[in-house]
Amino acid sequence: MNKHCNKVSYSEALKVNAILHKLNQDLRDYIYKIDEDLYMIKHPFVTTLLVGDIDVVNKLYVRKMAIVGNALNKRDYEKAVSFIEKPFRADYLNLMKTSISGLNLLKLIKCVWIDSEYINMKTWEEIFVYIQESGLSLYEAMNKNEKKTLEDLFKDNEKIIVYRGYSSTHNNKKGYSFTLEQKLAQWFSTRFETDKEPEIFEIEIKKSDVMAYFSHEKEILVRI
Repeated sequence: MNKHCNKVSYSEALKVNAILHKLNQDLRDYIYKIDEDLYMIKHPFVTTLLVGDIDVVNKLYVRKMAIVGNALNKRDYEKAVSFIEKPFRADYLNLMKTSISGLNLLKLIKCVWIDSEYINMKTWEEIFVYIQESGLSLYEAMNKNEKKTLEDLFKDNEKIIVYRGYSSTHNNKKGYSFTLEQKLAQWFSTRFETDKEPEIFEIEIKKSDVMAYFSHEKEILVRI
């Protein structure tokens, strides 16, 4: 969490904004201060500024909670995850992974991974370890073109070079995600404002190091 968005207690926020007394009790432990008198909710079902009608926030929370609960009862895990706010999807996927079978799990993992903006290494490590221990492979979640690209990469090469762009500010040199394109890695290293120099991490990998190739960012998932 950056210095401009800090978690605060409900009682502290209530002193500044009395209308928060209407806020659903389930949401009161998820309040963040982003300015002098401006707050927001960061909850798995609701991420929004606390401005205007608080009843709208409460109704959205109750509605999404019901949708997710109903989807889980029907074992529609893809729908359930889609109604979770993006920053929390990997955590929910991690919780429900043992309930989802084979290829369905792999496809959902691919979907959530591609859609993730900030990677929680601990959560994803648990997911990837579970896949390995279950005898599953993300290779099966790749589409036909992705599989062909991966095969072609190593057709005449025992090793290839991949790149990871990062900023030392975020201390995220270590990670699963690399790209085939150095320019794309450069973009990732500069996409967040920082007073630190962007850096490119370059490594050589063998095919056995690869968990998957996803075409959306020419992304290689590397076993670490």
